[in-house]
Amino acid sequence: AFRTPPLRNVELTGPYFHSGAYTNLYDVVVHHLYPEEQMQHYNAADVLREDVAATWFNDEEYVEDCMERLDPRLAPSRDISGDEIEDIVAFLLALTDPSTHDTSNLIPTSVMSGLPVDSVDML
Repeated sequence: AFRTPPLRNVELTGPYFHSGAYTNLYDVVVHHLYPEEQMQHYNAADVLREDVAATWFNDEEYVEDCMERLDPRLAPSRDISGDEIEDIVAFLLALTDPSTHDTSNLIPTSVMSGLPVDSVDML
């Protein structure tokens, strides 16, 4: 079982899925809408680092096994257009707190000793 994380700040939490299989939200949405097609055409080498892609299970038997477990009730009732997918992604991006894009206010001006951060020398 995998914990389903909240969608707040989802823009900042990639790569996505427990395996890190996708690096952008558009591909995640498309995968959820059309998992069979995406599984059959997924190429880990296109998305993942080489060392991670080398461990990816994508052989025909694995894909067929996954397809047998898909619940047809989860399929979209109609094709979803590219514009609609973009709208879904825009909604997901809107769940990111704007303050997370600039974290410069989180840098302290001094350390516990009172010395300013800029004058701390590293040995």
